[in-house]
Parts: sequence; structure tokens; C-alpha cells
Amino acid sequence: MEIFLYILGFFLLIILLIIFIPIQIVLSSEQRMMSISYGNWISAGIFFVKDEPTILLRLPFWKKEISIIEKLAKRKPDSESNKRLKKGKSKKERSSFSKFIFQKFKIKWRELLHSFKIERMDINIDTDDYIVNAYLFPVVQYIGYRYRRPFHINFMGINKVEISMRNRIINLLYALFK
Repeated sequence: MEIFLYILGFFLLIILLIIFIPIQIVLSSEQRMMSISYGNWISAGIFFVKDEPTILLRLPFWKKEISIIEKLAKRKPDSESNKRLKKGKSKKERSSFSKFIFQKFKIKWRELLHSFKIERMDINIDTDDYIVNAYLFPVVQYIGYRYRRPFHINFMGINKVEISMRNRIINLLYALFK
């Protein structure tokens, strides 16, 4: 009986860790990357290495880089797979369960987005037109002041967006079932 309680406690601890470990999403136009990570253990991202998009997958003790262009070049058009794609269900032929899930998600998308916490956001824009930049400057300054986020208009030709968001699975579940 005591061993059963230890095993049950261990599984509950694992489940709590999975639920409360943060998920982080990072988008950066300056570094040309998009990534999502689950704690410090699991991450996936799209990076540009020498102007070639590359997917990087990382797990504990395992790392894999996949070149998207090489994968697309190696793929051969398969007539059977094209036929299977054409025979797929149309929107009218969806099952009632998938309709139910789609409607629930359609209603809850706003709550799901609001569950994310923005850790860092930096937006720096140049329209390459001095007059438009001059008109946008006070508007963007007000928005930056109002929402306490660094929005900038520059006159130097720099366009940069960096966003870092964080969430937990428990927050997503709460927003979905709220």
C-alpha cells in the first residue's frame, strides 16, 4: 500500500509539473526567428541560416536541424497522396464532434489569446516616407505611453518587431473551459 502511495504521489508531481511549467513564444524580426519552448527542456523554432529557413527541434539529449528547402526539394509528387487529399472531408461533411469542438474554440479564441502574458515587446517602424513618419510619431508615442509598451517610429530605415509571450497549460485550460 505504501509503494502505491509513493507511485501515485510521483505521478501527481509529474502532472503538476507538466501543467505549471511555462510555455514561451518568441518572435523576432531582427534575429529572423520564431520559436516556442516548453520550460528549458523542449523547444522548436524556425530560424534563417544563410537566408535558408531551418527548423530546429530540441529535446533533452537530442537536437535536430531540418532544412525546409532541402525537404521540399526531396519531396516527389505522389499521385496517391494527391488523391487522398482530394477525397478528404469537405466542410459540410464534418462530424458532429468536430463541429462542436470548432464552435467552442471559435467562441473561446479571445479568452485563449488573453491568457498569454507579454513579457517583452519592442516595435520599431520606419515607413520610408518622412511625412508619414512625422504624422505617425505622436500617435505611436501616445499608444506606447497608453499601453506601456515600447512602440517607436524612426527615420533611419529600421523595421524591427520583437515579442516574447509566456503562458502555462493551466491558464490555457482555464480559459478554454471558463
